[in-house]
Amino acid sequence: DSIKISPKKRNSIIAVVIVIVIIFTGIIAMFALNTSENSIKRFYRAIENQNANKMLDCVPDDFIDDLIEDYDTSKKEIKSALERYLKDDWTANYVYNDYNPGTSIDVILIYNEKVSKFDLDDVAEELEDIGFLVEDEFDPEDMKKAELYHVDFNNNDNRYQIMYTFKYKGKWYCSNALNLVEHAARLYA
Repeated sequence: DSIKISPKKRNSIIAVVIVIVIIFTGIIAMFALNTSENSIKRFYRAIENQNANKMLDCVPDDFIDDLIEDYDTSKKEIKSALERYLKDDWTANYVYNDYNPGTSIDVILIYNEKVSKFDLDDVAEELEDIGFLVEDEFDPEDMKKAELYHVDFNNNDNRYQIMYTFKYKGKWYCSNALNLVEHAARLYA
């Protein structure tokens, strides 16, 4: 005896299975993209696209909340400040002559080292000093992991940036993104 399933019920079961597969694929992709290296790549993609929204995604919401309180501003004004900073100041002051905004920035991770639990406090202290913010929604003491990178973004082994990535409330962030967002907010928000 075989169980008879109507075509309508069979189609419903297939649809549910497809939805479950899509959800699991999304969850797996989300965890796969939430890496230390990808936090650096997200930072550079936001710069190369001069995209304020993507740059805001590169910093913890708690950090944005502190900027809003300390600079008596709004997220909308911070976004506007970032747009101005990325299009004007960053391009004028930090980009070498061979870079045109909107073109791809080749990011090569030259060196990487995990920060020991002993040195994690030093990284937390550096993050606390960004902008010397008074508000304390963003608490680097909640950071569980950090890594140090030497990043070549100009295909020139003689010139590279040193940056930290850190895991905060389950997501990886790049310290340079916090510096850039704070600087733009301080100048223009």
